[in-house]
Amino acid sequence: MLAIEPPKSTRQLKPNLLPCTIHHNGPLKVSKRYWSPKINADGTSTAYLRGRKLKGRTLKLPTGYQGVLLQKTDRDHVPSNASSAAASKPALLHSLELDEAEEAEGGEGEVKLMESKGTFDEVMVWGHELVPDDEDAYVRGLREWMAFAEAVR
Repeated sequence: MLAIEPPKSTRQLKPNLLPCTIHHNGPLKVSKRYWSPKINADGTSTAYLRGRKLKGRTLKLPTGYQGVLLQKTDRDHVPSNASSAAASKPALLHSLELDEAEEAEGGEGEVKLMESKGTFDEVMVWGHELVPDDEDAYVRGLREWMAFAEAVR
């Protein structure tokens, strides 16, 4: 199972979904010189990445919803004592089930912590040369996740 650790700060983020693959996982020292999107009069955005023109649009999360950027940690969630294990669960923001078979067997297993790095209420979706439309895979995927979240709410 995974447990989401409450955030240490309320850093507001704006994730960008880029139409490319980047073979790197970690922080980069990127200057404004290499990434400085411009907002157009029609509300869309334009940016250049390695000389390629990208056009983007903002998708807002529905009212009452909040996105959270999580980072996996190697830390275990350890309740203060065994008797408070059940009581401590609500103190976590959420508990995500990864192994339904483990739950069916009645065992909790180990609970790893995911650290909240920030929150967001909108996502920027970019396309090559064109603003992504409603049929874009990323736009459709985000809308499907939003509909799923509403269904399980």
